[in-house]
Amino acid sequence: MRIRTATVATVAALAVAAPAGTAFADTSTGDSPAVSAVKKKPAQLTVKGYIKALKADKSPAAAKTLKAFKKLNDGKKQYAFVKLLQNRDVYEAVAGRTKGILKNGTRTSTKQLNAPVKVTSSTVVTKDDKSGRRVVTFTVTERIYDIPVTSERISVRYTLKGKKKIADPSASTRITNTNKAITIRAPKTTPVRVKGTSVSGHSTIKATGTVESFGKGVTKKADSRIGLSSYSASIVTR
Repeated sequence: MRIRTATVATVAALAVAAPAGTAFADTSTGDSPAVSAVKKKPAQLTVKGYIKALKADKSPAAAKTLKAFKKLNDGKKQYAFVKLLQNRDVYEAVAGRTKGILKNGTRTSTKQLNAPVKVTSSTVVTKDDKSGRRVVTFTVTERIYDIPVTSERISVRYTLKGKKKIADPSASTRITNTNKAITIRAPKTTPVRVKGTSVSGHSTIKATGTVESFGKGVTKKADSRIGLSSYSASIVTR
């Protein structure tokens, strides 16, 4: 996938062009009172604006991101970081797939989108033969300069009664987002379906820009399936 402004060369150019703390100007012009009454999105996210938004967010994830972001002492990196946050093509490319045998453990893979940005896909399988509990959790995390900024997760679980009876099936979707250029939403309840001896969960994740520079929204599909001995999961852009 072609990622605009996210190549190493472009990121470097952006960094040279702007010193630390540089703010983006809102170039919008005045409107009539009727139009001005509608709250507008800021034109772009700035370094100062990002720090302010992280401070206003009292979640542990935001505090952790803020601490790591401030350690990017090179103002050029902070500028490039914030530019990447509002790059729609970068967020669209944050996706992953997995499949395997239902065996206890954690499996992780990493894909480098460009020098600053990488995507980590993590699968955690819990299989308790005594209780019959089976859980598969699949998470896709976006990192910029190794700082997590978005994390999207789908989990599916059930209890095996006897050899083939499925009981207590359920699924959930969880979002962690410290990218203040977008809001990311998932349904409070993740639909779950039982078919034969497999359980699957399906969820729609929607990202909407909080700044004009991000452009139109992005929709992703999260799916996960557990069988008696295998699993598969994916979080992909539609």
